[in-house]
Amino acid sequence: MEKWRRQAFSCANSRFHTDTATGFSHAPHTTMGSVLPAPLIVNSDGESLWLEHVVDMKYGSRTLWFMWYDKQGSPKLDMSGVFDVANLSEMTASLAAFLKAN
Repeated sequence: MEKWRRQAFSCANSRFHTDTATGFSHAPHTTMGSVLPAPLIVNSDGESLWLEHVVDMKYGSRTLWFMWYDKQGSPKLDMSGVFDVANLSEMTASLAAFLKAN
């Protein structure tokens, strides 16, 4: 597995890092790793929330996380919440139920 290197719109901690060899770029930046071609949210300060491909450096498994970045592409979070596609499916169903009820 290739060693992770710091670049804008990527994040790493002691166990996980953005998989910059997979997915879409964080347009207009060229750093890959996004699951989608655009951020989920961009707030009034220009901060953006992305769903990203993630590598688990301990087990080598491929997972996902949500990551906030500032305008320059620096991570806004110092903790990670990693999940897999099945977990994402459960989250989506729960969010859909919430939206339908409201």
